[in-house]
Amino acid sequence: MTINIGDRVRYRAEFCRSIGVYTGELPHARGEVLELRPMAAGKVVIAVIDWHNPDVPPKVNVKNLERLPSRGV
Repeated sequence: MTINIGDRVRYRAEFCRSIGVYTGELPHARGEVLELRPMAAGKVVIAVIDWHNPDVPPKVNVKNLERLPSRGV
């Protein structure tokens, strides 16, 4: 699944488990993608995220994110 600017995202559960994070801010963070920065000739893409929480790092490899379902109106 592709991550795009404007998408609401969270950290993938598999990523959190792989770094031993089960509780706290990271697994519960929800944010919006503000920018996508291709790195290493496009093989890595870094997303800049507005988490609305200064304790969550704003730059994340898109492979460690998943898109949230869109909110129905």
